[in-house]
Amino acid sequence: MSSWVYLEKDGQTVSVEPFAEGGTYVMGGSTDAELNVTWNYGPRFVEAWDKEDFENRVVKLGWHGTLHAMLHERVASETVPLLEQAIATLSTDTDSDYWKATSGNAGHALSVLCQWAKEHPEATWRVS
Repeated sequence: MSSWVYLEKDGQTVSVEPFAEGGTYVMGGSTDAELNVTWNYGPRFVEAWDKEDFENRVVKLGWHGTLHAMLHERVASETVPLLEQAIATLSTDTDSDYWKATSGNAGHALSVLCQWAKEHPEATWRVS
């Protein structure tokens, strides 16, 4: 299973620099801010985020996964510090096996999202 993470403005997915990452991706890359992230990384995300903030978001939104809890319906600019802190905790040293739930794989996925948030600070996250 996985989560789809979208960065949107005015109901439309924003454009970003071309990328070819995630659990499902377009051959040759895409410029749509849509990233598929495996749920395998969930425990790593929980370890990297403030427990109280995480629990409060789960209560508010219901349990739909860790990325949903922390990003869904938030404005990108408000999530940059959250993402940067998690990336610093996790690292971005990826394993050749995308599906392996390493801290580096999880941190790398967040680094992609953080870059998008910096490019489009006024956009809003949608996680499904």
